[in-house]
Amino acid sequence: MNAPRAAIASSGPATLDRLPLLLEAVDEVCVAAGADSTQRHDLRLAVEEACVNIIRHAYRDGAPGELGLDVAGEPWQGRPAVRVTLQDRGLPFDPLALVAPQQGADAEDLPLGGLGVHLMRQVTDVQSYHHDAATGNHLTLVKFLTRQHGEET
Repeated sequence: MNAPRAAIASSGPATLDRLPLLLEAVDEVCVAAGADSTQRHDLRLAVEEACVNIIRHAYRDGAPGELGLDVAGEPWQGRPAVRVTLQDRGLPFDPLALVAPQQGADAEDLPLGGLGVHLMRQVTDVQSYHHDAATGNHLTLVKFLTRQHGEET
């Protein structure tokens, strides 16, 4: 068996049947970076939600476009982390601009959509978005990893 890779980049069609391969890449890098099972689950959940949103909403007329994934286990702001950047050339859309639902609100009172973005915010530590006319949408999600035994937190 090959050792897990510390960084993986992949680009291909923005289709649901490609989603398992993207999530496997996230999991492989998480393992290589030393993420525990909860951290791996959280990051996979956030990436799955973001990918499904891109696949379903980024491209008009249902024609699949491209979806790029760049995942790396690397320090972020001086802390051990796994960083995932998703890139697409679909319609510009900043998911982080959505207003978070009010705590304690009844589910039937919530607006349709946006809960997945709220979930992404809850299970990752850093989120950023930018749109570039030449390269499209870039969504970055970062999950900080717990320190190893004996390290200061």
